[in-house]
Amino acid sequence: MKRQALNVYRMRLLGAKGEVFTLALSYTHVILLGSIFQVFACGLAPLLRNSEKTLQSMGIIVIGLFINIGLDAWFIMGLNMGIQGAALATVVAQGITAVFCGVSLYRTLSPQTNTPSNVRCPVWQYKRMLHILHTGIMPFGLSFVPSLILVFNNLRCLQFGGEAAVAAYA
Repeated sequence: MKRQALNVYRMRLLGAKGEVFTLALSYTHVILLGSIFQVFACGLAPLLRNSEKTLQSMGIIVIGLFINIGLDAWFIMGLNMGIQGAALATVVAQGITAVFCGVSLYRTLSPQTNTPSNVRCPVWQYKRMLHILHTGIMPFGLSFVPSLILVFNNLRCLQFGGEAAVAAYA
């Protein structure tokens, strides 16, 4: 119940009204239920890429993209699921991507292949953590800023053009 209230608050904060509000709330509900798949897909793909399997990682991401597009068409138009179908297609595609990445990563790092020999138990290594933070802050910013710009664009579209402008912009 708290999660639903928080979603309503977020949608209102972002300026969603009327049909946009209803659709956004419906989409967000399904996406949040399947967010664990997105976390794993977004986390395992870079691990696979950093294990010298860049083409395999890219291929899995592209496969997930095409699965999402195909499922979008099927769920929205074929099964008449509307916006919830789009959200469900995204969740399923991310789940498939996560499974493919996980299996590939397991095969890459399994004991029979090339497990790194310098893997130690995790210890709080503050210098290393600071280096990781320093290295990761720029990609985080590069990923975050376009999302922030999109939020402001949507707010302006709502302010000056209403729901039709948001729909046309999206």
